[in-house]
Amino acid sequence: MKLKVDVTLNEVKSLIKFLRGFITQCFTQHDVRILFLLILTFNFIHTSCSSTRQLSIFNLYAESPYVTIVSLLQSGDTEQATLMLEKMVKKDKKESQWYKLLDDTYKSSDLTEKRIEMLEKALKVKDVEEPEVLRFRLAMAMFDAERFDEAIAQLGKLRQTSLVKHTIAKCNDAKMLKENALDIEIAPMSDSINTPYDNIWPFIDTDKRHFYTTVVVGKSASVANSFDIQEDIFCSTLSSDGRWLPAQAVAGELHSNENEGACCISADGKYMFFAACNRRGGGGGCELYYSINHNGRWSRPVLCPAPLNSLRWQSTPSLSADGKTLYFSAIGNIPDGSSKGDKDIFKCNVFYNKDGSLSFYRVEVLGPEVNTPYNEISPFISPYGDLLYFSSDGHGGMGGLDVCYSRLDTTGAWGNAVNIGYPINTHRDEFGFVVDVTGEHGYMSCNGLAGGEYWPNKRIVSITLPEEHRSGSGFEQKGEDFTLENIYFDTDVSTLRPESFPYLDAFVQFLTVHPSYKIHITGHTDDTGTQEHNFTLSLQRAESVGTYLKEHGISAERITTEGVGSSQPVSLTENSLNRRIEIHLLMEN
Repeated sequence: MKLKVDVTLNEVKSLIKFLRGFITQCFTQHDVRILFLLILTFNFIHTSCSSTRQLSIFNLYAESPYVTIVSLLQSGDTEQATLMLEKMVKKDKKESQWYKLLDDTYKSSDLTEKRIEMLEKALKVKDVEEPEVLRFRLAMAMFDAERFDEAIAQLGKLRQTSLVKHTIAKCNDAKMLKENALDIEIAPMSDSINTPYDNIWPFIDTDKRHFYTTVVVGKSASVANSFDIQEDIFCSTLSSDGRWLPAQAVAGELHSNENEGACCISADGKYMFFAACNRRGGGGGCELYYSINHNGRWSRPVLCPAPLNSLRWQSTPSLSADGKTLYFSAIGNIPDGSSKGDKDIFKCNVFYNKDGSLSFYRVEVLGPEVNTPYNEISPFISPYGDLLYFSSDGHGGMGGLDVCYSRLDTTGAWGNAVNIGYPINTHRDEFGFVVDVTGEHGYMSCNGLAGGEYWPNKRIVSITLPEEHRSGSGFEQKGEDFTLENIYFDTDVSTLRPESFPYLDAFVQFLTVHPSYKIHITGHTDDTGTQEHNFTLSLQRAESVGTYLKEHGISAERITTEGVGSSQPVSLTENSLNRRIEIHLLMEN
């Protein structure tokens, strides 16, 4: 049968307008694409069932400028879509939908001044639709242009809803952050790391010799057809002369025909955690997996068992250096209802079974110091566990997703989130922030740098962090041989005094972060007493330090000890300097 519609053309146009608004409000971009294909299918059936082509709602809708523009945007043809939209805002000046679409299209290409000019003209049109919506968009365009006072003035003309008040607060936050800009160096990494596609979710391993990214293969423009792209995990290796070699897809059984990415590696290099979407054998959507390194090749991925992957969406895992806690971003509620439905930061405990498989328990969402009613994604726990970095659009800042951090206090609780600052954060999205083991360098993914430089594809940038934003250990800078300071013994005995414990605990943490390091502990005494007695005492003191390390989780296979008595003094006048514990690091990659 053939669908006939006995309505006027104006009625059909009104229906199309209603459908367009309904679709925009109620469907995702993926849903719109499916609906558009259904429309074309119905239209094909309609035209195939009759030799006489009559009026069809499906026909008219499929041929409307809106569907044509959406189709162009979905296929990645932003240039042609922009030309059509620029014509439509001149033709249908009162139609707010064209302004909103053009604003989004300009924004995707970072054409901020064009957004402002277009929206200012729109608000001058008599009886334009949705003037408050367009004014809010104008304020956001001014915000992105870092014209914060003008943005606040526009927001002041609107009804003071919670969203408007929140946005005014963001303007004031951004203004303060820019006035207190960090004196740092930010630069895109080389083309060995950055491919011609989108490059996201960086990770650098503990030995700083392997740099992982997620490459959105096929996405060579700011907008692309999702059917033409795929996310895969790539790795670049540091050469002997200090250059990063061209990134290659990770070897092993990780890859499928779906998306894999956002990986992290355990400190010992044995386990990789990553997110994968719609993978066969999973529960649908994006879930967390792990893989085991066997002689440089990654094993077939294992879906992390419950209670992990019990939420609606899970991604961006980050493992603590001791391997006991996994942080990740997720959507969904845990049994106590703590999560608020947006993307939040969660954590869970990890247990290592004898056969190498993993179990997980005690999934919990972090508190309001970190999570907001908005979105928090891409957590990264620093190598020494004292800082948690993540991206958020709910803590104020420069706009979009901003990099924030929370510091662990002395009670083991996370402090209130702090925006890491400008120019690390801009009006664009900054995410996937990680730091190397020294805490001196950070890496993240973004579309450009502060000051106007913009890239259609996301690139990985390197950041030299200021001292106040660093997480690390003083042992990182000591080299292979050093004196273990602040280690105290009672007179003429080998028992460690309690005031030594904080410094030994810091050394334990350093060795935990570097599981490939082995150590040789040498005990020294002054020249008081007999030579035989001093040799025995120095060995006992070295063994006391070694015992403390073993009792706190450092494998005995990594530790050797020696006592040399008073045979190697460092001072002929200060005997106290000769009573010491020295460490020699054996660094094995």
